[in-house]
Amino acid sequence: MKFSKIALLWVFCWSIGCVNAQFNFLKCDSNIRTWYLQSKHNINTAANTACHSAEFQVALSQQGVSMNDINTADFHFVDFDKNGIEDLLFTGKIGNIPYVFLFHQHKQQYQTVIATRGVIYQATSADEETPLNLSIWYTACCGYYICHNTRYACISDNDIAYYNIASQTLAFKGTSFPNVCLPRIIPFYVTETATLRTAPFANDERRIGSNADWRGNGLGLYPPLSTGVIYAETIDEKGVYWYFVRMNNDKGLSIHNDRFVGENEIEDANQNFYYGWLRYDEITITE
Repeated sequence: MKFSKIALLWVFCWSIGCVNAQFNFLKCDSNIRTWYLQSKHNINTAANTACHSAEFQVALSQQGVSMNDINTADFHFVDFDKNGIEDLLFTGKIGNIPYVFLFHQHKQQYQTVIATRGVIYQATSADEETPLNLSIWYTACCGYYICHNTRYACISDNDIAYYNIASQTLAFKGTSFPNVCLPRIIPFYVTETATLRTAPFANDERRIGSNADWRGNGLGLYPPLSTGVIYAETIDEKGVYWYFVRMNNDKGLSIHNDRFVGENEIEDANQNFYYGWLRYDEITITE
């Protein structure tokens, strides 16, 4: 059941820096910048037009700022659907909150195709054929407890391009992410009822930040045959192996008593994937 003894060497590194290691795990890259276009058009004029969109105005209102507070350097010309027309991307802060807006240019107007909180941390490599697919991470703040990792896929149909959410993975605020991952992901299924936890140790008493009436670091219970994939491993002070996993939601299996639903932040939490930690003896490797 144990993959390697390397975990013994980095378990202490986990204890020091794992809590804030989201972007080490998410492998933040700069591929999105390969989509920025050098244009003869005035970015300030384009940004001013896009800022008047209804979606952008809502964000300004929510954060209590005006268009004058927006940095035009956060706007970039892109051609996300590869149709030869310059679209517009905003990736920056509105107030103190990071946002991503993607605008499709149609008949000299900018139509909003993505409007969400978060930062782009991954994007497809640019070429002449592939549209822009990207992933956006949003760290919960301001009284919320659910972090989102959302993958967007560009769909082009009859010269009309739009985005669908390809997948969404949730993480409870404060979940410990690994600094070091296995060379490849490992599939598994739950052998007995498994408890997904925010960190690689069992604690059923200490209250973690949440308005829900919960104690301990358990996020939810998964029944036998639930599936997922393993990204990393570590060993606790008692010598017990723990795996950092993404739980799937297939075969009609769902979380019971989970904090995600308890926070009333997710309309249908069982339609998403989840990051967290499982103990080694709760699962069976499927390889």
